[in-house]
Amino acid sequence: MILDAITLHNFGVYGARQEVILTPEGAGRPIILFGGLNGGGKTTFLDAVQLVFYGKKARISNRGKLSYQDYLRGAIHRGADPAEGAAITIQFRRTVEGEMHAYRVRRSWKVGPKGIEENVDAQRDGEPDSLLSEHWEEYIESYIPSGISHLFFFDAEQIKDLAEGEHAAELLGTAIHSLLGLDLVERLETDLIALERKKKTASKTGDDANKVRHSEEEVNRLDKLVAEATQEKARLTGEADQLLKAQQQCQERFRLEGGDLYLKRDEMEAERTRLEKAAAGEEQALRELAAGAAPLLMILPLLKMTEQQADKETQVTKAQVLVQALEERDAQVLIQLQDAKLSSKQLDLLEKVLIKDRQSRQKLVGEPCFLHADDTLARELRHLTQSVLPDAAKKITHHLEKTTSLREQLARAETALARVPAEDSVATLQRELESLRVRIQQKQAEVEATEAKLQVLARQHQTAD
Repeated sequence: MILDAITLHNFGVYGARQEVILTPEGAGRPIILFGGLNGGGKTTFLDAVQLVFYGKKARISNRGKLSYQDYLRGAIHRGADPAEGAAITIQFRRTVEGEMHAYRVRRSWKVGPKGIEENVDAQRDGEPDSLLSEHWEEYIESYIPSGISHLFFFDAEQIKDLAEGEHAAELLGTAIHSLLGLDLVERLETDLIALERKKKTASKTGDDANKVRHSEEEVNRLDKLVAEATQEKARLTGEADQLLKAQQQCQERFRLEGGDLYLKRDEMEAERTRLEKAAAGEEQALRELAAGAAPLLMILPLLKMTEQQADKETQVTKAQVLVQALEERDAQVLIQLQDAKLSSKQLDLLEKVLIKDRQSRQKLVGEPCFLHADDTLARELRHLTQSVLPDAAKKITHHLEKTTSLREQLARAETALARVPAEDSVATLQRELESLRVRIQQKQAEVEATEAKLQVLARQHQTAD
C-alpha cells in the first residue's frame, strides 16, 4: 500500500478542509516527516488514518472509555456545525493480481435526528464502487487486519518516550519525594490547622466549649466516614475498571470468533433474500422481453433489407397503375387532338413524346417483386427496426447489467454468511458478555451511590466545621 494523500474536514483540531500530500517527491527523498509542538495535531493526524480505515475498530489515542458514537460526536471540530459533521478522505494505491489500482475512501459523519449518522464511500480507479463501499470493513480486514494495525500505523513519539524513560523517571521521582519527606510542608499545614482548632477550644468555657467539642467530634466522625467512603469509592472504581477491561477482552474474543457476524446474521439473511428476489425479478423481465419482439434483434439486418424491398415493391405497384392510367389518358388525348383537326406531323411528334414518357416509367414497372405485400408492410417494418427493437435492446442491456450486479452482491452475501459461526460456538461468549454487562451496571450504580454519599458527607462536614 502506498499512501498518496489524506484530507481532513472539521476533524479534531483541523478546521475546514485540510489536505496533506503523502507521496514522496522522488526516490532520493522517500520520507514524509511531520513535526510540531504539543497539541499541534500530530497524534490527531495519525488517529485520522486509523479512523478512516477501521472505523469503530480503530486504535485511537484519546477515545478512552467513550463509546464510538460519543467519540465521533466529540471529534467534530468545535467551530463546525454538528449537522454538517466531519469527514476524512484518504487516497492510496495497491497492487492487486499484478496490477496497480488507485483507491479513494471517504468516511464522513454528522449529528442527525437519531444521533450520529456515519457513511463510507469508496472509489476504485476513479469510479464509484458501491460493493466496495458496502463491504469496506471486510476488505480492509482481509488486507491489514485491525488487530495488527498498530504494527503499521504507530506514533514515533511514543517510542521516544519509552526509550528516554520519562514515565519511569516520573514514578521514581514520586517515590523519592515521599522517601525524603519533601511533602513535609503539606503535612505541617494540616497540623497547624489542627493546633489552631485546639487553641480555640481551650479558650472557650462552659456551653461554648461544649459546642466546640461536640462540633469537633462531629467533624472527626464525618472525616472518618469521608475517608471510608473515599476508600470504598476507590475500591468500587477499581473493580469497575477491571470489569470494563474484562468486557473489552471478551468483546475482542467475541469478534475474533465471528461474533459480530453472528449478531448480524438475521440482517445478512434478509439482505440475501432481498437480493435473490431482486435478481429473480430482473431475470423475469428478461424472459418477458424474450417472449416479445426481442428475438428479432438477431435478424435486424434481414428486417432492414425486407423493409427496403417492401418500399421498392410499393413503388413498382404504384408505377404499374400509373403507366396503365397514362396509356388510357394518352389514347384519349390523341383522339381529341385528331378531332380538333391537328396536323399529322404535330400528332406524330406528340405521340412520340408521350410514348417516351411512358417508356421511362416502364423501367420501374419491370422490377421483380417477391413479397407482394400490402402498402403497410414497409411502414410497420420501419417502426419495428427504428423504435420497438432499439427500445428492447436498451431494456435488455439494463436488465443484464442489473442482474450481473445483483448476482455479484449475492455471491458476496453468500460468502459472508458462510463465515458466520454456529450458534453454539459463540453462545458461551454471549453469556459471558451479558453477565459482564450486568455486573458493570451494578458496579457503576454502586460507584454513583458512593459518590452521592460523599456529596452528602461533604455538605454535613461544611455545616459542622
